[in-house]
Amino acid sequence: MRTKTEELTSIRNEVLEVAEGRETPETDTLVYRMFGSLTKEMAQGVVIGINLAIREIARIDNKN
Repeated sequence: MRTKTEELTSIRNEVLEVAEGRETPETDTLVYRMFGSLTKEMAQGVVIGINLAIREIARIDNKN
């Protein structure tokens, strides 16, 4: 079973492909199903948000 961090990293990488304009049709469809229609700027914002979530999870995990 994958951890939350691994799941978020996978999603972040797929959204990053959209932000950079190098997504495959499969990735484009998957990201669309998760977030709807995203511009490159919106995708970049989602990537930043996911990065913050990953850091927060790591910080909480390291406290325990």
